[in-house]
Amino acid sequence: MNVVVIPCIKSKQTIIRGKEAPRKGTGWMQYSLNTWKWWCAKNNTQLEILETNYGYLEDMAYTYQRWCAVPELYKKYGDNAKLAFVDGDTMVKWDTPNFFNMCPEDSLTVTVREDYRQWCEWTIKHYQPLFPGVNLTMKNYYNAGFIVFTKSQLNFIEEFKTFVENNKEQLLKIQLSGNVGTDQTPFNFILRKTGNKVHEIPVTYNWIKAFTGVKKAEEVYQDSAFDFIDKAYVWHFTMSYEFRDLIMSETWRRVAHNYQ
Repeated sequence: MNVVVIPCIKSKQTIIRGKEAPRKGTGWMQYSLNTWKWWCAKNNTQLEILETNYGYLEDMAYTYQRWCAVPELYKKYGDNAKLAFVDGDTMVKWDTPNFFNMCPEDSLTVTVREDYRQWCEWTIKHYQPLFPGVNLTMKNYYNAGFIVFTKSQLNFIEEFKTFVENNKEQLLKIQLSGNVGTDQTPFNFILRKTGNKVHEIPVTYNWIKAFTGVKKAEEVYQDSAFDFIDKAYVWHFTMSYEFRDLIMSETWRRVAHNYQ
């Protein structure tokens, strides 16, 4: 069975990045769900809206908690399931091929290496002290907004969960020190440490360049800003938090007629 998992966990810990104001509100997720519901129905895929942390990592952000759900979802869907965890700020294009067909049973399938070099080097530097002897670089650093699991990764998930449980205070301290992200960099460090087999599919399945550097609302309505619709299959609005609701609603307005 193929399952698309979209985390929508109401965690006690609000995501905070350094001095940035806490991120609240997920109204934009409705546009994501509009596309994923349609795509899943078309491709005989189960859609799982993940609203529970199963009691794990209660005092951490939902970004950490989502990975702890992997073992529970295998109990629910069976050993042969493939679980695609996709962020709620993504939208899937109507003609996207069934990417599950590209995901081998023995590997963690990822899409894009982060290409924002300065930020990646910054976050790796901050989390590195927790991972002595682990060499993580841009060449093996992946965005966590689109990851496909098979049951072969359960040991990796258990190691990740154990590490977070044992290092909560340090992780939260680093997270509050600046814009260094939450779970993504520790996830990558542990992935590197365990030597888990990784399979890459094209960046078009996690296009993180959809709307970057928007300074004012007027820019959202420029036709040229929507070239990503033709360039990619999964549009990831990770770089545009301030205007995300506006951007995703306008994107939906432009493409909704294709989801009929």
